[in-house]
Amino acid sequence: MVRAAIAGLLIALGIGLGAFNAWWVALFIGVPLVFLGVAIGPRPSRISELGIFRRGPDRNAVAVHVHALTRSSLATEDLQPTMVSATVTPRDDTEYEARWITSMSKGHFQALTAQPFTTMPPGELPARRSGDDVPEFDDQPGRWAVIYPAVTVVALLALLFGVGQAWHVDAKLPSITKALDLGDEKSDYTSQLRTALETITDEFGQSGADNILSIRLYDTPSSDYATVFDPNTGETTNIWIDAARKSPTTDTRRKPSTFTAAELSSTDLTSVVNTMTRQISRFGGDTEISSIDIERPRNGDTIRPVLINADFDGNTKIGISGVTMQATPDGTVAEFFDPTDFARSFELMRAALLNARIPLDDPVLTQFKIRSFAPGTPYVGSAFNSGGVRVEYRMPTRYGDLEIAPGRFPELTEYEGRNSTDGFAFTDVSLPVFESVRGQAIARGQVPPYDQDAIDIEMHDPPFFDADDAQEAGGPPSQWAISVKIANVAAAEGIYSTQGKFLHDEAF
Repeated sequence: MVRAAIAGLLIALGIGLGAFNAWWVALFIGVPLVFLGVAIGPRPSRISELGIFRRGPDRNAVAVHVHALTRSSLATEDLQPTMVSATVTPRDDTEYEARWITSMSKGHFQALTAQPFTTMPPGELPARRSGDDVPEFDDQPGRWAVIYPAVTVVALLALLFGVGQAWHVDAKLPSITKALDLGDEKSDYTSQLRTALETITDEFGQSGADNILSIRLYDTPSSDYATVFDPNTGETTNIWIDAARKSPTTDTRRKPSTFTAAELSSTDLTSVVNTMTRQISRFGGDTEISSIDIERPRNGDTIRPVLINADFDGNTKIGISGVTMQATPDGTVAEFFDPTDFARSFELMRAALLNARIPLDDPVLTQFKIRSFAPGTPYVGSAFNSGGVRVEYRMPTRYGDLEIAPGRFPELTEYEGRNSTDGFAFTDVSLPVFESVRGQAIARGQVPPYDQDAIDIEMHDPPFFDADDAQEAGGPPSQWAISVKIANVAAAEGIYSTQGKFLHDEAF
């Protein structure tokens, strides 16, 4: 909905500026805005309103027996609308027959065709329907096919006819050329940060300098802006640094999320960025920063220290979607490590567990996962999109997960609650065994060298595979096992014992 409105506004800007100004404004500003608006306008597809099918990742998952699958073949994409007919058996409730349409990958479709028994997260179960309420493929896309273009048109007309003669821009061609700043000089982020702090202090006084919610910097300083909180009224205001232009905004963050200009007064941001760039460049490709955000992040009710977040464009080594690197105002930069360096991943997680007061020798872990950031890495068990190393844990009075992504500081998500400690200890997770499992998987699947880094490996309690299955396969009778997938090579996936013995040729 927001994208549809933005698309309409951009098209209106392009038409308005082009119609009421000189030819070069229409050519260099109006036409690109129109094309940009058309490009970003949302286009509802046959799967845009469908939830993506995924298996239940933990013991709270609900058993599902699939009776029939009907997969659409109108397109060649991996995700396709798929009608599922199944028996759903919720815990502490009556089972029911369900038929629904979901967005399902080819891999899940093939897996369910071969093995119809699966699980689903409780929050993603299909609704109980009457016998006459049967979904059809023709239902997609639904109402959004009309709503999106309608929102775009309304936003376009509202802006186009709502500003009157304000479309005229009193500018000459040389001034536009200068404003574009076409030089090749690198951004001096330290100077940009100093300018932002000075502008905030000049425009809002000491109160504003002591109540900054966020600062965003770009490689073109004319786009820099900050968000400032007023502790007396609860209002928030955006200020564009280059022109000192203010605009009220809506923001749910309050006083605990603010930081002061003094906390950043000695930050050498250019040095921080250079350190980040050196780390990223080790993985090849051109790495450009798209933006830098400085804020005090919030994780639930926990307010964390001020962090500098730099968004880097992606490449074929670190993932096309890009990465975010973090640093603290004192210049400490989080390590951008390669998760497929298992020894380093183990070292970082060991230190993070100790810092989070999670014992290494007690059986409190229920998952230990290492996932590559290489494009095309498949998924085993629970999703961990950024790549890195991750654990889930249960202690007598608290539980949660601890993640370390490349370029980011360890992130602990924790909840209070009484739990049994019936997992495995960090010291039970063997680095030599993980290396052995990787080697065996590569050999079994004959994975070529250029795909061997696209690995997802996890020690956990695999669904559909219990202690009896492990014993029957010749391994020890344990619920804990190691699942692995590499580069979507089917012959490389499998389940291994915690001692590295191959048990099963399919990982869930």
